Amino acid sequence: MTDNPFETDKPADPWSDGPAEQPAEETTPVEVSATVKAGSGYDAPWLVARGPSAKAIVAEMRTWFGEGGLIHATAETAKAFKKVTGNDRPAASGGAAPSQRSPQSSLPPGVEPKSCQHGEMVFRSGTNAKGTWKGFFCPTPKGTEGQCKPTFIK
Repeated sequence: MTDNPFETDKPADPWSDGPAEQPAEETTPVEVSATVKAGSGYDAPWLVARGPSAKAIVAEMRTWFGEGGLIHATAETAKAFKKVTGNDRPAASGGAAPSQRSPQSSLPPGVEPKSCQHGEMVFRSGTNAKGTWKGFFCPTPKGTEGQCKPTFIK
């Protein structure tokens, strides 16, 4: 007998008395899935449909729409969850530059933070043709319907 288990057809297990048993071949059913996400941010609700075929998923997803459907229930649940957890501020737009949408870590001396119906307003300052400006801006992404007007500081 040799010490190399690969030189013979014998099993590599030295305690085995007979040929190695082959494990039963398992078959995993094929599953198709599709994910629908309500927005680009991490806070956006999403739904996943799974089924044996794309046709089955399409049929399932068609039941989600309409009054009282799964999409409406998911949106309402996400809204209620954000309100309960205190995380009801909209996320900043994923495509905006960090300096445009991130609140500054500290405000200038003598400037108190401000809030609007969407949460804590973002302080920004800069210069333009008319001179230096500073103000507070609504935390919602630019162009959001119902966005609060900025509050400028003199």
